[in-house]
Amino acid sequence: MMLNDTESLAHSRKELAKVKEQMQSLETDRCAAKEKADYLEQELVAARNNNKTCLSDLEFKYDKVAADRGQLENQLVENRKDLEAQRKENNRILEENKNFRIEVSDLQAELKGAKHRYIEFEKEMEALSQRHEEEASDWKQFQSDLQTAVVIANAIKAEAVEEKELLAERNRELLRKNEDLQKQSNIIQAELDRVKAQKGLAILPTSEIKKHILGSDRELAALRQGRRSSDIKGNQNIVSVKSLIKTIEGHGSLGSSTGSSRRGSSDSLNSPTSTSISFNSHMDSNSRNSPERRTSNHNNNNDNVPLRSALKKPKDSEDKSNNSRNRGKMFEKTSSPVIESLRPVSAENSVSSLLSIRTDADHSEKSYDPLAKLVKQTGGSKRNALLKWCQQKSKGYREVDITNFSSSWNDGLAFCALLHNYIPNLVNYDELLKRHDKRENFSVAFQAAESVGISAKLDVDEMVSIERPDWQLVMSYVTSLYQHFEGD
Repeated sequence: MMLNDTESLAHSRKELAKVKEQMQSLETDRCAAKEKADYLEQELVAARNNNKTCLSDLEFKYDKVAADRGQLENQLVENRKDLEAQRKENNRILEENKNFRIEVSDLQAELKGAKHRYIEFEKEMEALSQRHEEEASDWKQFQSDLQTAVVIANAIKAEAVEEKELLAERNRELLRKNEDLQKQSNIIQAELDRVKAQKGLAILPTSEIKKHILGSDRELAALRQGRRSSDIKGNQNIVSVKSLIKTIEGHGSLGSSTGSSRRGSSDSLNSPTSTSISFNSHMDSNSRNSPERRTSNHNNNNDNVPLRSALKKPKDSEDKSNNSRNRGKMFEKTSSPVIESLRPVSAENSVSSLLSIRTDADHSEKSYDPLAKLVKQTGGSKRNALLKWCQQKSKGYREVDITNFSSSWNDGLAFCALLHNYIPNLVNYDELLKRHDKRENFSVAFQAAESVGISAKLDVDEMVSIERPDWQLVMSYVTSLYQHFEGD
């Protein structure tokens, strides 16, 4: 029994210890719960304070929002009024836009027509520009030709005046010679009459005497026309008359009637008045009948050299005398065209003649135009078309920039570049480019062109010595190159 009580007591103690432990644990939990309750109470107080603050803020905001709402309602009313006004304005603008679109359509149609007219105007302006360039080029050429014609006319006039003075001096000299010959003829005639009276020899037949007289007449006429030099004419006429006298003495003398007839013929031949009239009338008739013009002889000065030398220099040798007689025969056959050219002519007639000659030459040259095909392809003037062709062919060649037909060709490389396109085996362009020798460039180019049949129209020395060659000569030569390599 005691054992059970002990066990119960121990068990109760254990239970009591457990209860105490539980009470301590509960006390701890109670303290923690109290602390938590205090904390929550503090938070509740803070939350209430915050709620009061938020509520006051919300009330303030509510009042503000209510005020804003009133304003917005008022503004909404105003906006609705504005919207209605805007709608009316939009309708008006739409109507205006519709009208504007109609106007824009009309303006676009007008613009299209204006563009079409502008394109036509541009084409017309381009054609007028090309025509102006051609007319300007032709005008410059005409001015150059006119200046050349004026220079030629002045030279012709000066030469004609000089030749006229020489002819007048020559005429006076021939008249003096004729008077001397007439005196000698009278002396010889008197000697002949004396010899006839002394010897009473037989006289030649009338026909033979007339033949000798006509021969002397022709020699005197040749003297008056200036076909022989003064010394030779004087000596030959004297010899001819003396030989006639010797012939008459050898065959006898004629009767008195025949002798008087011969003397009358001789007197008429030796008359100074007759000589002067014959010479002057022959010169005037030749001047009137000759259709030639002086301008036709200007470009060939060699044709005038024989006449000038015959007028200015006396002939001393037999060969020169023969040449003078030959020129005299030619003088008679051609109706004196050279004497006609020596007549003074007005500058206007000379210019007109020169321009007409040039026009005929240009017309003959234009019968076949080698640049017609090129102009048709590229358009524009001949000069511009040929320039474009040169630029196309020289494209890619170093140190070659062709912008004209003058200074762009002064080093010869442009010619070499063109020829290298067609005959590279004859023109070593790279080697010429290294040497920088202008003379060699021109020589190689011209020789290469000649080797394929293109005649050299330019002189190497002249091209080397000037910086701006004559563009017309250069263009003419380049035209020959184009005609040879690109012509039909």
